[in-house]
Amino acid sequence: RHRQVRGPAALQVLDAQEARSIRASSDARALWDQGAARAFGDYLERELPGTPSEFFEITLFGDYAFVIARDPDEPSGVLQGEWRGGELLLFRSLSLGPGSLPPSFGIGDVPWSRLEELMDAAADRLEVKDPDVRYLQIDGGADSSNGVVLHFFVNSAVDEGGVQIGRAHV
Repeated sequence: RHRQVRGPAALQVLDAQEARSIRASSDARALWDQGAARAFGDYLERELPGTPSEFFEITLFGDYAFVIARDPDEPSGVLQGEWRGGELLLFRSLSLGPGSLPPSFGIGDVPWSRLEELMDAAADRLEVKDPDVRYLQIDGGADSSNGVVLHFFVNSAVDEGGVQIGRAHV
């Protein structure tokens, strides 16, 4: 249901080269699809400096993504990145200072295999006609004890809305 591709969303479909760049299934159409989600998480872990990487936010669109992670060379600093066209471009941000960083999470904290199922649940909860998931934002929530929080942003030709649903431990 959320795989409907129409209007501007038609431009947000993974192509074969993008899928290969992250070692995703060739039939994956979006970064949150079963055949691409975990592959993209693993790709980020391989490409970002520091092991394991500490993420503050990952935002997935159909065929591009943004990431904010801790800079392993500057503990109070962040790395920001954009993945588009099969390439990850990273740049360092200014140091945010001790205590000002949001809660972090690891790649293993994200329920990659359940993203499609949770997206369907988000669309059902919103009760919009012809739902179309536009993007997914993953963050560390209000405090680090809550695990990751998934924010699904859904719209349709008739309605628009967003819903926060579930946590990694659900």
